[in-house]
Amino acid sequence: MYLTTYIQCLRITMFIFFTFTLNVRLRSVFMCFLSFVFESSVDELFVNN
Repeated sequence: MYLTTYIQCLRITMFIFFTFTLNVRLRSVFMCFLSFVFESSVDELFVNN
């Protein structure tokens, strides 16, 4: 019980830590990934149509 609570708190803390420290880098990587997926999906849509 205590162990699962501790792991949950640790996970939330790590998530907040990574979100605040790597926010810019993650956002840039995520935007690159989103643009890549969106462009590829758009290309597939145009090719299919």
